Amino acid sequence: MKGTYGSGWGRSSRSPSGAGSPTPEKEMPNYEQSGALMGDKLYKGVSLQYVEPPESRKPDKSYRFYVFKDGDISDTLTLDQQPTYLFGRDRTVADVPLDHPSCSKQHAVLQYRLVVEESSLLEEPEDRIAPFIYDLGSANGTHLNGKKVPAREYVELKEKDMVTFGLSSREYLLLTDEASQNL
Repeated sequence: MKGTYGSGWGRSSRSPSGAGSPTPEKEMPNYEQSGALMGDKLYKGVSLQYVEPPESRKPDKSYRFYVFKDGDISDTLTLDQQPTYLFGRDRTVADVPLDHPSCSKQHAVLQYRLVVEESSLLEEPEDRIAPFIYDLGSANGTHLNGKKVPAREYVELKEKDMVTFGLSSREYLLLTDEASQNL
């Protein structure tokens, strides 16, 4: 029986240790992004590039984008029915379609987020819901008041801010419903 099982633990007597069989290489860790945090976020068969953050909220004010083309108002977009609006060329998933060829299929997101204002020790912190623009790493960028928005960073929008997408000449002016009464 001695030759059948071998004398050492974990070694077979059929193949002597170190002879004839190369040791398998140890698999190195892969530190690339797996996409697991994104999950399989499919909508109408299209993989979405964006997942709503936990602080996502439906707006408590009625916001509108007034779309200007060549100095004239060409469209008005009411943006108060949901917490997130996806802007892009892919009409399958975009809430707001962008037709300019310089815009990406999934270009940017308007995201309403809960913001907790810091206050002094004696005061209660103030909560508010504010709109943010979030560029999805688009090829030609998103611009806020003429300055490029950093990719994949939330930038808070203020009333009367002007947003442009890609190289399109269309300008999107953000106003609340109350302020738009004076337009």
